[in-house]
Amino acid sequence: MNMINKIKNIQTQTKHYLYEEPVTIEEDTESDQKPLFDNNQFQHVNVLGTGAFGHVLQSIHKTNTTETTYALKVLSKESIKKVEHLMEEVYILKLLKHPFIIKLEGTFQTNDQLYMVFELLLYGDLCNLLYDNTDLPILPFDLILFYLSSLVIALDYIHSKGVIYRDLKPENIMLDEKGYIKIIDMGLAKRVRYINEYTSVNGEVVKQIVDQKTYTLCGTPEYLSPEILMNIGYDKSTDIWSLGVLLYELFMKKMPFTGEKNTTLENNITLLFTNIVNVYRKGFTITDDVKKVIQNENMENLLIELLNGQRDKRIGSKEGTLSIFNHNLFSNYKDMINEITNGTYIPSYIPNKLDENVYEPLTTLPRIKPFKGDQSLFVNF
Repeated sequence: MNMINKIKNIQTQTKHYLYEEPVTIEEDTESDQKPLFDNNQFQHVNVLGTGAFGHVLQSIHKTNTTETTYALKVLSKESIKKVEHLMEEVYILKLLKHPFIIKLEGTFQTNDQLYMVFELLLYGDLCNLLYDNTDLPILPFDLILFYLSSLVIALDYIHSKGVIYRDLKPENIMLDEKGYIKIIDMGLAKRVRYINEYTSVNGEVVKQIVDQKTYTLCGTPEYLSPEILMNIGYDKSTDIWSLGVLLYELFMKKMPFTGEKNTTLENNITLLFTNIVNVYRKGFTITDDVKKVIQNENMENLLIELLNGQRDKRIGSKEGTLSIFNHNLFSNYKDMINEITNGTYIPSYIPNKLDENVYEPLTTLPRIKPFKGDQSLFVNF
């Protein structure tokens, strides 16, 4: 049995499925069960973060028999402009159940606010590790390989559910107490349907089931693929491009296509997008300074294949994301990948909890905005 099939078998046994074939996308159904959470059951501790539409609290959920600490994402109903986008995010979070993806424990609401209850992660993210951690000025090769392998497994699972993630970047990859990744924030994720495509092969018409392309320009500029910028339609392989950008960043602690420093934002964005589109036209090459850091020919080759500007030629685009493990880079790391899938691998870096001083006190929270709109908009939240 090859390594990819072993991963699938292990995932099946642990209730985390890695499908190669298309999955049916079904509409969410109403549950008759009583909500697990209620606003009166939470004691808020501090503010973990703030955003445009709300904030995230560290909160203790208390019942007569249990006491559990969660991350509570609080959204103002009055501030939400596109309810359908929020509902899509919640649907996808409920759909995805995998150890490398943050777990949505439940949702509830009041007249003015929406609450999303997540597992609590207090060990930072890859952005903290890359740019704030002085103990690791250079990430070891084995650690980068661990993160890369974990992300391949996680992205393949996301794609198997008919979802494009569209926002892979260090800030959205948190770490747990074991040092394993947890992908967060499904705000830009999108479900795509499958369509029949007919092609001629040796004179015969062959039906293929392919992803329906999408055209929305969204994501973080530095991680956008050429096909997004060129508006030629993109599918799940855009996430593979972003994985290539992230892999480069893990080695170099900078991104591959950014503009020059000390210039205007407009000029930087123009140069950034020009550099990305040029990869579609001319291909991606590894410079000598990058080779000096990576010092592994197979890793260099994989980086080039991940950053193939031609969507259909990008590694993993046709055979599925998990097929990236067929690359020569992983030929000597099959046991490691199986251990990662099992959760038995011990990475070379185990994070410490973030200092509580980095969190804001509850007194910094804004006043609750009263919601004057239609409550029925959130009936399925």
